Amino acid sequence: MKKVVKVLFVCLIAFAMVSSAATSFAAENNAGTKAYRGLVNVLTGWMEVPVGIDTAAKEDNWLAGVSVGVCKGAVAAFGRTFAGALELVTFPFPSIIGNPTDYEPIVEPEYVWEKWEDGATTVSSSTSSDSYVK
Repeated sequence: MKKVVKVLFVCLIAFAMVSSAATSFAAENNAGTKAYRGLVNVLTGWMEVPVGIDTAAKEDNWLAGVSVGVCKGAVAAFGRTFAGALELVTFPFPSIIGNPTDYEPIVEPEYVWEKWEDGATTVSSSTSSDSYVK
């Protein structure tokens, strides 16, 4: 039992260290951040589907969530995954959007989970679940 507690404690410390490093790494705006953002968006682009379902269900009802929401989420997932792949391939080069010396993200928000932070999926006057190109 003591070994299990020790292993869990070491894993917790390692996770905290990796999370801290990833947060400070992501705060910088450079080629490494662009590559990281691209990889994360390629791997998590599918998460746009549940976001689309959630947003459509909040706007209308559950039936719209499972029909329209799935379609909107699938389109947004394709867009985020494609943008992530594009950022991953072009990470050594600065962005062609906005300031040409900056490594701006292609889609907003940068990561799909930022849509759920601070109640971002609540119904508002803007269009809901699509990822927008700057």
